[in-house]
Formats: sequence, C-alpha cells, structure tokens
Amino acid sequence: MTSKNLKQESDKESLIKHTDKMELNEKHLSLIYDTLPNVVLIETTILKDEQCNPYALVGIARGITGYKKIEKSLRIAHKNTRTILEKPPLGVVVISRDRNIKWANDSALKMAGVANADIMLGKNWGEYLCPAQQNECPILQ
Repeated sequence: MTSKNLKQESDKESLIKHTDKMELNEKHLSLIYDTLPNVVLIETTILKDEQCNPYALVGIARGITGYKKIEKSLRIAHKNTRTILEKPPLGVVVISRDRNIKWANDSALKMAGVANADIMLGKNWGEYLCPAQQNECPILQ
C-alpha cells in the first residue's frame, strides 16, 4: 500500500499526480488530504483486466477530521502522563498482573539501586521492592 499526504494542492491535481505515480503492481493507494478544518482519507484500488491492464480506479473518501482531533488529544495526554510519571522525586513502578515490572521511573531505579531500567524489566517486583519478603510483600497484598 502506498500512502501519500496531500497538502495545498487542488483535489484534482493531487489525485492525478499521485495516481500517475502508482506503479501498475500496486494494488491500493491511500491519500490523506489535510486541509483546515477538514481531513479526508481517500482509499483507491486499481482494477485490471485479464491482461493486467488497468482500466479503472475505484475508491472511497472518508472524513477523518474527528479521528485526527482524537489522535492529537491522545498524543498530548500521553505526553502529559509520561511527564507526570517520569519527573516526580517519588519512585513510580508499573507492574503487570503477574507482578512483573513493566516500567519504572528514574527515582524508582535509584531507590532499587539499579543503573538501567532494562535490568528490572520483566522481573518480579518483589526482588527489588521487598527483597527480604519476596512472596509476602505487603505492598502487593
């Protein structure tokens, strides 16, 4: 699949320019036409005859402005959450249901005496937080 981002071109010019560049063996072409305030996704397929000669271009256009706004909001929320978790002087550790470490901030690494998060990732949380009572750590009860 080929993906193109179309900006500041007329619809007709963009479609002609980008479909002309499609190779005959390409099956799909996705175009994102990003103009304020709307974003449109155009997906097309080349139809070929028995001799593999292209004879038609079939496509659908969908408005994806809402999706783009949500995507932007999620990126901002993810960045803010990451900042909140990484920056405090408190140790923050994310563990899985099976009590393995998925992520730890720098403060948690310092508290555990570990130089690199890769050393802790995937390991049981009790090894680092409650080394004397690994299976009976009161924090996880």
